[in-house]
Amino acid sequence: MKRFLKKFLLFTSPILLFWITEAFILPPNFFTYRLWESLLYSSQIPRVGPFYPNTTLDMTEQGDLGHHTAKAVNKKVVWKTDEWGFRNDHFIANPDVLIIGDSFVAGTGLSQDETLTAKLTNLTEGKLRIYNMAPSTLDDMIYLIQNGIMHKPKLLIFSMVERNVPKPVTGQLSRPFDINTASYNVKRKLYGLTGFDAFYDRLTRFYNVRWAQARINRQQGGGLVSPVDHHMLFLQGKKSLAKADARLKSVTKALVSYKKYCDSQQIDFLFLPMPNKETVYYDLVPFPSQPDYLFRLDSILKREGITTLNMLPLYNYERSKGSLLYHSDDSHWNGYAAQLVANELKKYLSTKSL
Repeated sequence: MKRFLKKFLLFTSPILLFWITEAFILPPNFFTYRLWESLLYSSQIPRVGPFYPNTTLDMTEQGDLGHHTAKAVNKKVVWKTDEWGFRNDHFIANPDVLIIGDSFVAGTGLSQDETLTAKLTNLTEGKLRIYNMAPSTLDDMIYLIQNGIMHKPKLLIFSMVERNVPKPVTGQLSRPFDINTASYNVKRKLYGLTGFDAFYDRLTRFYNVRWAQARINRQQGGGLVSPVDHHMLFLQGKKSLAKADARLKSVTKALVSYKKYCDSQQIDFLFLPMPNKETVYYDLVPFPSQPDYLFRLDSILKREGITTLNMLPLYNYERSKGSLLYHSDDSHWNGYAAQLVANELKKYLSTKSL
């Protein structure tokens, strides 16, 4: 038995050493092509934010549609997360403006100073406390407020790319492995300060194995190449039009529940939809005409009394001038588009007394 154990340990020791090295020595982005996957939790360890807390990383990224291909565009990107695992320079417990959304708001493909939150903060000269909670849901905001981690904002901006459907407010505010609120808060303070949650996650995600498999199988970005412009890649292509009517109903239902909750808490609510890349560059997909989903949604929401900021007309104008609004090798917007949105949000904020 002893001889077997010695042979077993001898055989497995290189694997164990590499496993431990990945979790405790190598940077989180060693086996990834962008920082989103590097910092995003893959386990169910108790946490609040989606990313590893108190972390600053930089790397040269490639887009989700073209990585490891000849169409990849290298981008120097910096990420910084706060103590709760959201992408901000620091945590703001009492925000004037809270932005909840998806990967667009989080700033996938953008450096820290290019994110919507950073640009809007600069435009308002720091006079407003603006905080980014993305990717997240309204239930996540409610959890933070009810547990004394954050005060309710004066304005909630909810943003979402048109291909997604948000979840309605459910009131189901439990977290993985929670016993009760008190014990969760104790664990969160411990994990947030020590980074133990990130180490545990890295021990269980086995990115080194997944990287080796991907390289052996020569995996790469699966973006759809435009037959009109071979440099432009799309995520869904013509499938982006699928189930548009069903999405309209589901999105409206969810946003009505968001507005209802915000009204009950005296929080102003603004919906900020982001166009699909296929919608902006419809002629490159190609579509015979521009999809009208966002215009239809805007009309429905206005009838429901929900304030929206539809950026598609401005995007169309900017594109007519030759401006590039999305990374060619990625499904997300670039820094120029984020600046356009920030400019429009500043105009909107100037009409509010925050």
